[in-house]
Order: sequence, then C-alpha cells, then structure tokens
Amino acid sequence: VAMRGKEQFGGMYTGIDTKYITSASRMVSEYTGMLVQPHKAIVGANAFAHESGIHQDGMLKDKSTYEIMTPESVGLLRDDDA
Repeated sequence: VAMRGKEQFGGMYTGIDTKYITSASRMVSEYTGMLVQPHKAIVGANAFAHESGIHQDGMLKDKSTYEIMTPESVGLLRDDDA
C-alpha cells in the first residue's frame, strides 16, 4: 500500500495503520447509514473477488499480479475461492 512507504511522502511518517481501513469504513457506514458499494475499491465486498479466464489464471499463479495489496493488509481475510 502506497501509504506505508515513507518515500511516498518525502520521508514523513503518516501513522496510518492500513489494517484498520476496513473497520473504519464499516464504522462510517454504520454512523452515516450509507452502504458501501460492493465494488468499492479496497473496502467493498467484492474488492478482492476475481472472475474466470486469464485474470483468474494469473491470480492462481501469483496473486500480486493483480493485487497491489493483500486483503489482510486492510483488515480482511482472503477468501480462497477468489
């Protein structure tokens, strides 16, 4: 995740712990009553879901091919069916 790299912010420490992104998003959703869209990047229910074909083949061989971050790095568990 780019936010973790100090070089992204000129050496400045942000203090962001990415494993809390999903729980923070859910909290905001609950407080505001606004649902998170299923295909919303990073926090949506389908953010780490993958379909069939070449894309799926690439994921089976090397997950980093299509994912710049892991579900675990943002507070989710990987569904091995994806």
